[in-house]
Amino acid sequence: MVQINVNPDIQAIPIALIKPFAGNPGDITAEALQGLCSSLEKFGYINPLVVNKRNMEIVSGHQRYKVMWRCEGGKSLLGRKP
Repeated sequence: MVQINVNPDIQAIPIALIKPFAGNPGDITAEALQGLCSSLEKFGYINPLVVNKRNMEIVSGHQRYKVMWRCEGGKSLLGRKP
């Protein structure tokens, strides 16, 4: 039986410690990236990034990570470590 963590460890993590997963197939156009940046500025960061705590690689949230680097200047961000 698969065990699900219903109490994720949500914390602010310096963005410099987080690494994108090299095998992530997703990509985003410059126009879509700017749209995501505008949306996050307007509505905020509702979904935190999901980060593997063993290697600090992103599990979910690659595009939001890109926006945080470009629009936020590399500040700390919220990440969930499963």
